[in-house]
Amino acid sequence: MGVIERFKEKFVQRGDNECWEWKAGKVGNTGYGKFKAENGKTVRAHRFAWEVFVEPIPDDVCVLHECNNKLCVNPNHLYLGSHSDNAGDRMKAGAVVKSQPLLCKLYDEEVWLVRRLLAYGVTQTLIAKMFKVSRVTVRRIRDNINFSTRGSCNA
Repeated sequence: MGVIERFKEKFVQRGDNECWEWKAGKVGNTGYGKFKAENGKTVRAHRFAWEVFVEPIPDDVCVLHECNNKLCVNPNHLYLGSHSDNAGDRMKAGAVVKSQPLLCKLYDEEVWLVRRLLAYGVTQTLIAKMFKVSRVTVRRIRDNINFSTRGSCNA
């Protein structure tokens, strides 16, 4: 059996306008489906669906859900966007909980952006001011010290 046939066995395919619910494994507590591709690498199911049914995904590009259903793999419900687009969509959909524990200072996409800014040589002090966090928070992100983001907190 080919990889595409194996993939198709793991979701319920309905009409073009309905969600195709992923029924197999999920990525930790993220709510996204996961699929083991031909090369043995585990990938997110919606990203695999985009690559199989639409086109390859450029580097540093997200595959977003119009339907806001993380288990949907219907390519008609997916579109490409940036990390900022992804964060904005989550906020518009109300997927981001407003009251977070105090340890959760930044969203996942903001942590990613902090790391990119550090890689470009932007100072920790300037980054801390930009994101309204302490330099210690920026240093912890830089050093990959266990850091809870708002995307991973459960309030």
